[in-house]
Amino acid sequence: MRKPSVRRRILQAGGLPMIVLAIEFLFTLQSTAWAAELVLFTAQEARELSLNAGEWGRVPGMRALSAGPQIIIRRPRLIPGDVPTIEAQSPTDLDVLFKARAAPVRMDSLNVTARKGLFSKSLTELLRPYVRGDSIELSKVEIPTGRFLLDISIADANGNTTDGTYRLEVGEQ
Repeated sequence: MRKPSVRRRILQAGGLPMIVLAIEFLFTLQSTAWAAELVLFTAQEARELSLNAGEWGRVPGMRALSAGPQIIIRRPRLIPGDVPTIEAQSPTDLDVLFKARAAPVRMDSLNVTARKGLFSKSLTELLRPYVRGDSIELSKVEIPTGRFLLDISIADANGNTTDGTYRLEVGEQ
């Protein structure tokens, strides 16, 4: 005969079922938080996407202004410039807001790509589970050390599109 679990024995004895359930809930939350860690790209992809010093300095500047949604990078730190630079250490939190201008944001139009020359990797489907309303929110994103180029595109309900190019510099912790 199988021995009843500790939880079942406590419940059968009438002892503190709410505390047991609360503790189980906290352990579930903790394990879910660890499982939610995301690796943006593999070490191999990082080698293929990483920009050298010359490439880093030759990234084309911002495109024309758009009537589409604003792309606001709240975390990690954004340094403004012709090509804005996102500074991060891995793991990092990611918080990007897409703010409507003329019409509501269409999050289904979101497209995020890391690229270098002819090589690119779409990050869109990887990030889609972390879309919350008009933003992307997640914590503990693992990104290999290096310098990378990201393109973010988003449209609104009127078809206005915003395309942003960002440098991503990931330093060692």
